[in-house]
Amino acid sequence: MRIKITNLVLMALCLALAALLVVHSPLASEGARQGLALCGQVIIPSMYPFFVLCGLFTQLDLRPARRRGALLWGALRQPPAALWVILLGLLGGYPIGTKTAAQLLERGLLSRPQAQRLQLFCVNAGPAYLIGAVGAGLVGGHKLLDLSYEEDSTAEVDCNVVMTSAGGFIEIQSTGEKRSFSRNDLGHMMELADIGLKRLFEIQREVLNLSQDEKSLFDHLASGEE
Repeated sequence: MRIKITNLVLMALCLALAALLVVHSPLASEGARQGLALCGQVIIPSMYPFFVLCGLFTQLDLRPARRRGALLWGALRQPPAALWVILLGLLGGYPIGTKTAAQLLERGLLSRPQAQRLQLFCVNAGPAYLIGAVGAGLVGGHKLLDLSYEEDSTAEVDCNVVMTSAGGFIEIQSTGEKRSFSRNDLGHMMELADIGLKRLFEIQREVLNLSQDEKSLFDHLASGEE
């Protein structure tokens, strides 16, 4: 009896959703078009090369040197094959690292507990998707970048900006703490934020210690260009 009620509820929900799609068909079709465009233009091109690498590493059975394998086992209690999960997880982020772990698990090169533990190395977004955040503001009539606590607490206007290394904005938040501000003020604060963010991304690349070829590849991936 309970199963029948559950099935009836699910059927009613499906019919209701179908009715909404019919009523709002232009909106639904536009949403579907935008979703497919996002997959085709951004998600698939950016992820596909990493999935190819994942398949190559697992299918060709490439094994790290014995010395690296011993280090993995001694430090992390992981077999040599785990190196590819860690490497691809750091490069490609969660989907690629998880896919690699799953394939190695299927081939018997990892146990289930080992594969689950390796997910800890796959929770990042990958270096091709760096983000930075800075604050700018107006303090005593002066436009400042990277406000200290004292400056921020006395700022007339502050502006927080979060951006990807490709130049896409994640968040822009500006508040008139003690007075209103003009579009010209906002433009000046955004210019300061842009200077600070570019410097942050330079530092991030320096910390990664990339070679010239790696920097070129990094910049290409971050730009989202074909």
